[in-house]
Amino acid sequence: MRTLYDVLGLGRGASAAQIEAAYRAAVAELGHETDLIRAKAVGEAWSVLGSATRRDAYDARLRQKETGPVTLVVEDKPFPWLPVVALAVLLVGCATYYKVQSQRTAAAQKAVEAVTAAATAIEQARLAEAAQSRIEQQALSERRRADDQRAREMASARYESSHSSISRFYEPPTPPTPEQLRERELARAKADQRHEENLARQRSYEQSVAMQRALAIPIARH
Repeated sequence: MRTLYDVLGLGRGASAAQIEAAYRAAVAELGHETDLIRAKAVGEAWSVLGSATRRDAYDARLRQKETGPVTLVVEDKPFPWLPVVALAVLLVGCATYYKVQSQRTAAAQKAVEAVTAAATAIEQARLAEAAQSRIEQQALSERRRADDQRAREMASARYESSHSSISRFYEPPTPPTPEQLRERELARAKADQRHEENLARQRSYEQSVAMQRALAIPIARH
């Protein structure tokens, strides 16, 4: 393979001074000839080899041509199954853990909702019982007042009737004194209080039984 060094008659190890001298000698020889092809080759050789940068690039191309094309050898490595399997196992484990945690959270929330609903139902039942008890107490008080009023009217009527019929044979009965009336009212108030206490104890017992039944109901697991 003919190179630019061969055009000037030099070797590849020639120095810059030797290249310049060879170029001048070739130009001097061309002065007596009319070989255009050689003149062009000499000019090309000087334009490349006369510049250190172009000469280095030219030498690199020559070495690449001499060594031939570079063949890339790819090593046949086995597929990394172990990291892939480990990653897949990790992803499956994370997904399973997230699913289990979600189920536990949902179950706990449902249990809290069930307990809250039971407590709300018990509270509503207690309020309803208290309202019903107040209504019953009011009705009982009204009935007692009405009974007392009727008893007073009947006693007054009997007194007037007996007084008018046998006033000439008997001494008229003595009406009750204010102290006797107060004692009667006090006895009646005590009786009412005992009745209310009995009703309160009965409601407390019923609320306790309802609470025990509500707490004894098992919470459904989801």
